[in-house]
Amino acid sequence: SQVRVARAQVRSAHARARFLRQVVMPLKARIVQESQLQFNGMLIGPFQILDAKRQEVESAAEYIAALEQYWIERSILDQTLTGRMSSRDAASAALRKRSEQEQGHD
Repeated sequence: SQVRVARAQVRSAHARARFLRQVVMPLKARIVQESQLQFNGMLIGPFQILDAKRQEVESAAEYIAALEQYWIERSILDQTLTGRMSSRDAASAALRKRSEQEQGHD
């Protein structure tokens, strides 16, 4: 049961990181390129291009956080599979992880 939950969390974290890397980040980079062209043509101001770049950087940071989450989930799964982590340890690790994420978003 715990292995299934851990495996599902690993798959979910992996899918999210892959989506950010393959879809969101290239899209944000393309938006910055197009904004640069519009800026060069004097169609937008400097604040719009800075906003596009800020969004690109934020998507990269979001990808890094998703990648970190994937590796945390992967290590929990590996520890559960090898028997190094009991159900109580897995539950406390999950609670600790959630509380760290909530503190990071405040």
